[in-house]
Amino acid sequence: GRPSTYASIINTVQDRGYVRKVGNQLVPTFTAIAVTSLLEQYFPHLVDLGFTAQMEQTLDDIASGDAEWLPYLSNFYRGGGGLQEQVKDQEEKIDPRQACTIQFDDLDADVRVGRFGAYLEKPAENGDDPLRVSLPDTIGPADLTAEQAELIVRRKLSGAEEFGRHPDSNLPIYVKTGPYGAYVQLGEDDAPKVVRTTLPKGFTPENITLEQAIGLVGL
Repeated sequence: GRPSTYASIINTVQDRGYVRKVGNQLVPTFTAIAVTSLLEQYFPHLVDLGFTAQMEQTLDDIASGDAEWLPYLSNFYRGGGGLQEQVKDQEEKIDPRQACTIQFDDLDADVRVGRFGAYLEKPAENGDDPLRVSLPDTIGPADLTAEQAELIVRRKLSGAEEFGRHPDSNLPIYVKTGPYGAYVQLGEDDAPKVVRTTLPKGFTPENITLEQAIGLVGL
C-alpha cells in the first residue's frame, strides 16, 4: 500500500545519502543538491511536476490492478525517449567535475561532492593546488555560511580538527605539521596505536583530499 511505498522511498533516499534525519525532519545533503542540479540540467523531464504527477497516477493504477506494470516499466526504460535512451544521449555531455560542484554566492570557495562526502575547494592565492577541506556531516547546504567555512578552513590548517573518519575503523584522521614536515595521522594522539604517514612529495595540508589521506594511512 501507499504507506509502505513512502517508507521504502524514505529509506532509499537515506541509504543513498540524499537526506539525513535531524529529529523528525529529513534534511537534504550536498549530494542531493548536486544530483538535483544534474537532473534539472540534463534530464528536466524527470523532475517536471507534470511528469511526476502522471507517474504517480500510473503507479496508483498499477497498484489497483487497472494497469499492467511490465509494459509501463518497459516503455519507461526502453521506449522511445525512455530513460535508457536519455542517459545514452546525455552521458557524454556531462562534465563529472561540474556535476559534483556546488557554487554558493556568498562563499569564496566551491563545495564539491566526493567519494567520502562533501568538501570545500578554495583556489590558492599563489597559483598552487587549491585548498581542500572536508565538511562535517552535521552541516547541510542551508546551514553553511561564509563564517563557518572560514572556521573549518582554519581548523584544518591548524591540525587540531579531525580531517575525517576512516571508513573501515571509524577512527579520526588528522593532517598535521611537525618538526619534520607534514603528515597524516590515524587515531588520537594518546591512543595505544597511532599511525602516522609523512605526506609524499606533491602533497600538502592545503591540497590533500580525504580519499588520499585514507590511502596514505593504509600504506
